[in-house]
Amino acid sequence: MAEALLDVNGLTTYYLARDAPVKAVEDVSLEISSNEIFGIVGESGCGKSTLAASLLRLLKPPGEIISGRIIFDGVDILELPLKDLRELRWSSISYIPQGAMNSLDPVMKIGDQIEEVIKVHKGKVPKSDVKKRIEELLRSVGLDPVVVNSHPHELSGGMKQRAIIAMAIALSPKLILADEPTTALDVVVQRGILQLLFHIKEQLNTSIIQITHDMAAQAEICDNLAVMYAGKIVEMGDIRKLYNDPLHPYSQALISSIPSLTEEKKLKGLSGFPPSLKYPPPGCRFHPRCPQFVPGICDKKAPPTIDAKGRKVACYLYK
Repeated sequence: MAEALLDVNGLTTYYLARDAPVKAVEDVSLEISSNEIFGIVGESGCGKSTLAASLLRLLKPPGEIISGRIIFDGVDILELPLKDLRELRWSSISYIPQGAMNSLDPVMKIGDQIEEVIKVHKGKVPKSDVKKRIEELLRSVGLDPVVVNSHPHELSGGMKQRAIIAMAIALSPKLILADEPTTALDVVVQRGILQLLFHIKEQLNTSIIQITHDMAAQAEICDNLAVMYAGKIVEMGDIRKLYNDPLHPYSQALISSIPSLTEEKKLKGLSGFPPSLKYPPPGCRFHPRCPQFVPGICDKKAPPTIDAKGRKVACYLYK
C-alpha cells in the first residue's frame, strides 16, 4: 500500500453518561490511500457515523475522543488548533452528512449555498468566477445550471443529494466522507449517486470514505472495506476477497443476506440483537450471536486483530 493519506490508529470514542460511557468506537485503526474508495459497513448503531464525526472532530457533548491518533496528509487532526481545523474542513476534507437531503438551508437558493462555501474558504473571489465555478460544479454532478436559482423544496431527493455532493467537491478536497449517501433514495437513483461518486474519485483524484449499512452498495465502487460490529472493526481488506471469502462470522452473515441475481440462494438471517454499547458483553462482542461461538474462549477476552489471507480479522477462528 502507498503512503497513507489518512492513518487512524487506536481511535476510541465514548459518549459519557452518568452511570457508564457508551463505547461507540473502540480501538479502531485503518489506513486510506490516495485515490481510493474505502467502505465502512455495519448495521445501525454500530458506530459508523460516530467514527466519521470523530475523524473531523465534529462530535458534540457528551461525545468525546478518549484516545488514538488521526493523521491526515501528515497532520495530526487531534492536535490542530480549532482555527486550523476549520480551514482544513471542506478545503481538504469534506463531509456528506447522514440525511444529506435535509442538510440544505430551506430558505437559501442552491447557488447561494455553494457560493457561501467558496467565499468562506477562498475569501474575495470575482463574482463572475464564482458563477462560472458553480455552473461547472452543477454540471459535473449531472444537474442543469438553472438549479442555481432553485430552493431545496423545488428539487427531488436525488437532485438534492447531487447538490450536496456539488458543495462537497467545490474546493476539490483530497478526502470526502460520505455518510449514508444513498439513504432514502430509490434503487435507480442510488445507482446514479454511486456512479457519480466513482466518477468524482476518477476526475478529482480524491479519496472517498463511504459509510453505509448496505453491503451491495459497497460492492459497487469500493476498493477496500471495513466491517464494523458494536463499535469495533472485525474484518478489513480488499473488497473482492472479503465478498468471495468472508472470514469473520459476522461478515459471513452479512454476505449471506444479499440476494443473488444469477443463482437461487437461500437467504440466511442472524438471530439476536446487537449488544448495548454501554454494557457490551465480555470477550468478542459478537459472541452472543455467533454461530461458531466457542465457550470459555470467545466470551473471556476480546480477540486481537491479526493478518489472515491478506486481510485483517479479529476472531479466534484464525491464529
